Amino acid sequence: MKRLTTLLLTLITVAVSYGQNATAYIDSGIARYNNQDYAGAIELYDMALAENKNLADAYYNKGKAEAGKKDYKSAIVDISKAIDLNPKKSDFYNARGNVKASFSEYSGAINDYTQAIEIEAYSKYYFNRGVSKALTQDYNGALEDMDKVIKMSPNDAEAWDNRGNAKACLHQYKAAIADYDQAIKLAPTFVHAYCNRGHAKGNAGDYMAAKVDYNIAIQIDPSYAFAYCDRGDVKARQKDDKGAIKDFTRAIEINPDYSLAYYLRGMARVRLEQAKSACNDLKAAEKLGYKEATTALKQNCK
Repeated sequence: MKRLTTLLLTLITVAVSYGQNATAYIDSGIARYNNQDYAGAIELYDMALAENKNLADAYYNKGKAEAGKKDYKSAIVDISKAIDLNPKKSDFYNARGNVKASFSEYSGAINDYTQAIEIEAYSKYYFNRGVSKALTQDYNGALEDMDKVIKMSPNDAEAWDNRGNAKACLHQYKAAIADYDQAIKLAPTFVHAYCNRGHAKGNAGDYMAAKVDYNIAIQIDPSYAFAYCDRGDVKARQKDDKGAIKDFTRAIEINPDYSLAYYLRGMARVRLEQAKSACNDLKAAEKLGYKEATTALKQNCK
């Protein structure tokens, strides 16, 4: 009897030790992940799985680390294993949705976010789904999801900004501007909201107010290329092509791969009859994948 008791105690001790080791590996992996050491994190999660291949959290965290390395295929496989082991964990579906969204698989992402919401209706899940819906041009669906986020988290400036984006895409500029106003009230240095509000004001025909917002955005972040490009676009609409070219040039200096800035600068130069430089810009825009540049080249650079 004494031998049996000793054997049982030994087995329990070994099992506890294995469990503790696996947990320690996962915890250390999370620390590595938080320091962006994704390869080191994956190694630790593998060590945890070597001790217990049924650890859903190890597969989940390993998948997140693989996504950090942009190995999206492996990330999907491992997070799916986590879901198979624990299909009631909402974070797992949300994480897999985030991975799918990272490589523009928005339909699959939306399905995962919906499954997460069915388990636990957290605002971040609605937010993520709303963003993906907007990226599939389902602006009404995006608006509905951002409504839910704002109802649940009224101080979420990004939700107000994204709801404004959905309204702007539906040409509801006045309502969009009101949402951007609230986003800026909540986060006074929210540079994206200033640019988005400027864009909505420009589309509504209020070019002076639009330029004010772009100026503020540039004051907050002088390296924000989008603000220069958008301000240049407004100047071009006001027939100030020379001023527009200066802004497009600054945007390109900040981001040399900014295809829209090359295209818009090229079109401004077409209007100023600067043929050679205009065609060079349009060729650069086309090379960077801006489709409208191809048509512009055929029309202006024969």
